[in-house]
Amino acid sequence: MFKKVTRLIFYIYFFINLQISGAEKLEDIQYTKREYFENSLNQIKTKVYDTRISTIQSTYNIYKPTIFISYAWEEDVKLWVDQILSRDLSRIGFEVLYDQNGIMAGSQISSFEEKVSEATYVVVLCTPQYLKRYNEHDAKNDSKSTGVGREMKRILKRLKTKSREGTVLPIYRKGDFKESVPNTIYQISAFDMQNDVKYYDSFFILSQRLFLYDQNNKEPINGIKKEFLNLIDYKEIYEIFLKGILIYKSDVGRINLPISKMRNPLDNTFDLSRCGEADSYLTISTGYKKEFKKENENKIEVWIVPRFLIEKEINANAKHYQPIFNKWNPTNPIGIFWTWGGWNDFGWFDYQITLSLDQIRKCEFNLGTMDRSLGSKSIRSGHPVHTSHMKNFYISFNNEN
Repeated sequence: MFKKVTRLIFYIYFFINLQISGAEKLEDIQYTKREYFENSLNQIKTKVYDTRISTIQSTYNIYKPTIFISYAWEEDVKLWVDQILSRDLSRIGFEVLYDQNGIMAGSQISSFEEKVSEATYVVVLCTPQYLKRYNEHDAKNDSKSTGVGREMKRILKRLKTKSREGTVLPIYRKGDFKESVPNTIYQISAFDMQNDVKYYDSFFILSQRLFLYDQNNKEPINGIKKEFLNLIDYKEIYEIFLKGILIYKSDVGRINLPISKMRNPLDNTFDLSRCGEADSYLTISTGYKKEFKKENENKIEVWIVPRFLIEKEINANAKHYQPIFNKWNPTNPIGIFWTWGGWNDFGWFDYQITLSLDQIRKCEFNLGTMDRSLGSKSIRSGHPVHTSHMKNFYISFNNEN
């Protein structure tokens, strides 16, 4: 598989079921909601477009679906159309027409504006400037009218055509509804895209309309949207997890072992070779127990893991956590598990799954003395020497500690 993947690729692929081995290197890279969103759009293109294209073709009697964007020129709006909206619509499979890419040298503006009538859909980008330009148009004389006015004239014809029902889709980007939307299309529900948060949500709903899903049938776009929203939630937890530091304290000083420095922060083992004799009695890892390791059969194993990692595999590699998973509240995003390396039943473990996000952000936890629930077989029933070594280790997700 890949020799080298970034954290971004690891994290996104993790949630779309690609397997990445612990041996692969994760590089530091800033990942963003926009990158997650674009990944979701690629999924819509892959999972939805090919299955729905025939429905669009037969409904509107067309070969390739196109979208015409009608908008009033303003520098920020023009940039947004060119860099964001048009590209996102293209990502889900549509050919996009607008005056920055539609008017070629020698073309007549009127010829281009005829595409308003020809396109499968018309997206009307409503802003106060759009409404102003519409109100300035001369309905009786196209030569004296504004571009917005001429386009809206054709849009109104679409609204009166039964076969084009539902193909005019207003978006308001600036100003409130009354400040931006012409009264001729007031009756049509508009998509609120005034900021990025609203944009992401509205674009998924817009996609459902474009692909002709009705109120009772919105899958698989709803599933893709849910996955995207989960990624945004998990992103915060992942960033907190990356701030985690395993701390060894002894009479001779302190050693910090950051999770962010691990080859794979979600599935790796800390190097305890500098921590006295601890590595003879303990192994401390991120992730969860998936296999028996001969070298650990006489050691206590400590596992530090974000809840979402186990949730993803709860019916597969992590199924041994099913008996306690319903007790693990999503508001407690990081768990700690203790096992004995010689046990052959992965369902035997002690666990701590009640730490709130606020506690995690503020506190430092001693792995030997912190409260934990006992499993059906507990490491507290023996191994006192091993347990004593755990008291030198702390886990902190607070950079100030």
